[in-house]
Amino acid sequence: MRFIHTADWHLGRLTHGIHLTRDQEAILEELKIVMKDFRPDALLICGDIYDRAVPPPDAVRLLDDFLSYASLELEVPVLIISGNHDSSHRLEFASRVLAKRNLHLFGSLNSCLEPVTLFDAFGPVHFFSIPYSEPSEIKIHLDSADIEDSDSAYEALLQRLQPRCDNDERRVLLAHAFVGNGTTTESERPLLIGGIDKVDPDRFQS
Repeated sequence: MRFIHTADWHLGRLTHGIHLTRDQEAILEELKIVMKDFRPDALLICGDIYDRAVPPPDAVRLLDDFLSYASLELEVPVLIISGNHDSSHRLEFASRVLAKRNLHLFGSLNSCLEPVTLFDAFGPVHFFSIPYSEPSEIKIHLDSADIEDSDSAYEALLQRLQPRCDNDERRVLLAHAFVGNGTTTESERPLLIGGIDKVDPDRFQS
C-alpha cells in the first residue's frame, strides 16, 4: 500500500508577528500536486494540524480547502489525529459523519482500539490511532495506577492494542509523541520538564 505520511502542519502559525498562512497555502498546493501525481491509497496527518487550540479563521479555511480537494476530488482516504497543539474535541467534530466520506478524525482515546481498515490488491491494512494525550488522561482512561509518565502510558496503551494485532495482517500506528533519541528545535514549545515526556522507541517493536 502506498500512503503519504505528514505531521506538524501548524496551520495558523504566527512567527515574529508574521502570519505564515500564505507560505502554508503554497506548501499545501504543492502537496495537492504530489497527491494527484502519486495517487496514494491514503494520506496520514499525525498531529498538530493547527498551531493552537483555537485556530484563526484563515487556518480553518485553508484546512477545509485542502481536505475538500483530497476527499472530494481525489477521493483519497485521509486519517488525522490530534497533536499537543490541537484541541482534540474541536478537531473531532462531525467525525462520524465525515468518516462516511473516508475522512477519519481522531481526537479522543476512545478511538485507540478501533482501526480504520483500508484495502489494496494484497488485502487489508489496519490503521490504529493514538491521538496526543497527557499521561494523566491516559491513566484515567485506562484506570491504571502504574502510569507515571509518557513512556509508561504508551506501554499500557500498546499492551491494550496487542490483542488486536495478533495476526499476520499489515498494520500502521498513527501517533503523536516525543519518542526517545529524537531532537527538538527552538520552534517547539516544551511540554514537560526533564525526560518524563519521552517514549522509549522499543515500545513500537511488537
